[in-house]
Amino acid sequence: PDAMIVINSVLPRSEEDEGNVLKPIVPNTNTHNLLQSSNKQRKQSVYQGILEVNRRLKLYVSDESNDDNIHFFDATSLFVRQRPNTKGLDGQYIPDSLMSDYIHPTVKGYTLYGRHIVEYIQQLTDASVVDERRPNHIHHGDNLDEDKMFASNNFND
Repeated sequence: PDAMIVINSVLPRSEEDEGNVLKPIVPNTNTHNLLQSSNKQRKQSVYQGILEVNRRLKLYVSDESNDDNIHFFDATSLFVRQRPNTKGLDGQYIPDSLMSDYIHPTVKGYTLYGRHIVEYIQQLTDASVVDERRPNHIHHGDNLDEDKMFASNNFND
């Protein structure tokens, strides 16, 4: 019941050769759709789906779990970079040094990921140790006077 659970985000991935997280804009060939505001459209990328899954995981952990032992670690920012002079998803990409196939982390990617998740878990465990030292938490051995009195009353001949 006191176990700490850390839910990890789904790692980002790219379907593009340059590591771009969004698919390129393609001409819209549907001329019958009068509601279409542009003659170009972008297909939904896998990355956008991953962002939605991660958003829901984070929401579950923060809003719905009501459990201080469940945490969310989002590694997206470790793997996704922003190209200069761009904003938003259009300029985001995954460096090939972190994911050479834009799906699986490289040794450098795993090292980065590992270092950050260890730091995150260390912060969580340090915080839980502080919580356990609060006066309302009584552990065996915390009150030596009571332990001595119990022993003297129950184990004296």
